[in-house]
Amino acid sequence: SYVALLDASGAVQPYNAGLAFDSQVFDIATTDTAVYLGTGGHLPAGNSVYATAVGTGAQRWQVKTDGNVQTVEAQGGDVYAGGHFNNACLPPSDAVTRCLVDFSARKTLTVDGGAGAARPFASFNSAFGVWDLTTAGGNLYALGEFTTVNGTSRPGIARFPMP
Repeated sequence: SYVALLDASGAVQPYNAGLAFDSQVFDIATTDTAVYLGTGGHLPAGNSVYATAVGTGAQRWQVKTDGNVQTVEAQGGDVYAGGHFNNACLPPSDAVTRCLVDFSARKTLTVDGGAGAARPFASFNSAFGVWDLTTAGGNLYALGEFTTVNGTSRPGIARFPMP
């Protein structure tokens, strides 16, 4: 299902995230309790951030966007997502094959890792968006094709101190 679980010897283990044929997995982030996927493709399965159960891949929640989710990073109890999207979509019952706008995301959003509730994070000004998120030294770094973040000049890289 477009993502696999490998054991220490490299053998494929059962794992099914339930992704559809038109989904591409662009990035994976893990914690002790979940595997988070950033996907592209088309709604209803692509263009999303997923939380899946460690070991089985069973979906815990999905947050849809109107473009590819190219990167995910877990920090504390939150999941940060970046990509080529402008909006977060309403919950699945309201946005099946197209995005009915929940809120403006402007290339990033934050999701509560447990409940799956999404909220805006920062506003980036480019068409291509955020290509990578990583944490180091108590900071979250965003890398991509952008020149401003929240209206401030930040060409290609931005740092956000984490609480």
